[in-house]
Formats: sequence, structure tokens, C-alpha cells
Amino acid sequence: MNPRNNHSYIILLAIVVVVGLLIAMLARLAILAKGADVGTANLVFLIVLGICAIFYLVVLTISSGVIDIVFRKHAFGRRRKQSADVKVVPNAPNIIEINRIKQEADRKYFDSQKEKLNLFIHYTQNALGPYITVVELSELVHYVECYAWQQPLPDDLHPVKPERLKNADLFHFGWNMANYYGQPKQEVVPWLKSVFVQLAELEDSYIKGKLYDGQTTRYIIPNIEDLEAYMSEQKG
Repeated sequence: MNPRNNHSYIILLAIVVVVGLLIAMLARLAILAKGADVGTANLVFLIVLGICAIFYLVVLTISSGVIDIVFRKHAFGRRRKQSADVKVVPNAPNIIEINRIKQEADRKYFDSQKEKLNLFIHYTQNALGPYITVVELSELVHYVECYAWQQPLPDDLHPVKPERLKNADLFHFGWNMANYYGQPKQEVVPWLKSVFVQLAELEDSYIKGKLYDGQTTRYIIPNIEDLEAYMSEQKG
């Protein structure tokens, strides 16, 4: 038990005893003044002193209970406030690790897409390079990059005009690109009409129907089902 609390109780008890004795003595004197005998006066003194003692105990019990309740409420309130103030701090090492894994995955995806694009650019240079100027080939490569990264064609686009190639050759080139990137074949039609001069005035439905030809080998640019295998054969 806290010594300071013991001292407080002793002081309080001393005060109560003094006050109780004082009240009991005043009661005894009052009884004597009214003509009572000494025995009766002493009895009254003891009764009043006992009442004071009982009153002290009752008050002490009630006050201790109230203080205990108040203290518990205060302590509970402080605990709730402390709990509310506690912020959940994310595990920084985990976040750093997750970010590192994501960045690594993004890098690998970009590298794979870049490698995929490089292969198709190489195909484009081989398939169309002999039939367009160097400047046109550079522009065509840029337009292919826009398609590969699913970006819109530039506003200042300059359509290219291959020489000695039939429209069907250009249709097949568009089909090969869409097939290589796993895109719906019909969605390449606007790209073809924007990039090649001789296709600009053709109907979309006409181009869509001519993207693939069963007799593809008779054309300069055939339809190619497996471009990677085709390019490997060309190297061999």
C-alpha cells in the first residue's frame, strides 16, 4: 500500500476522532445541563461517539466506492484515447519489397514487349524496306510502334506510298501485325487506311474482307501465321 495514502487515512481518522469526541462531549454537557445524572450523560457520550464512528465508516465506504468508480472511468477513458491515438503503421519493409517486386515485373514486361516489337520492326524493314524510301521506312517504324504500344497515330502523320506492292500486300501486312499482337483483325483497318496512301479511299468493309487470302503465297507479302518461326527461317 502507498505510504502516502496511509498517512492520509491516519490524519483523516485523527480529525474524525477529535470531532467525534468534541460532539460527544458537547452532547454530554447538554444532557448534564438539562439535569440528567452522570451515568446517563456518560451513556449519551458513548452513543454519540459511536454514531460519529459509524457515520465516519459509512462516509469512508461510500467515498472509496465513488473514488474507485471515478478512477476506473478515468483510466478506461485514457486507455480508449490511447488506443484511438495509436496509428497502424504499415510494415515498411513489406511495402518496399512489394514495390520492388512490382517494379521488377514491370521491367520484365517492358523488356519482353520491347523484344517483341524489335522482331516486328525487323520484319517490317525486310518486308517493306525495298519498296519505300528511307524516310518513309523510319516513319513507318514509328507508326508500328504506336500500334504496338496501343498509342494513337501522330497528328502530323505522313502516309507512306510503297512502290510495286499491291493493295493485297498491304492488307496482309496489317493482318500479320494484328495477328502477331493478338488484336482483333478488323481493328487494324483504320491504321492501314491512315498509314498507306493507296488505301485511304477504300471502304472499311472491303479492306476487312481482304486481310487474309487463302492463296497468300502468290503475293510479295504473304499472310504469316507464326511470325517468329518465319523470321527464324529467314535468318537460316
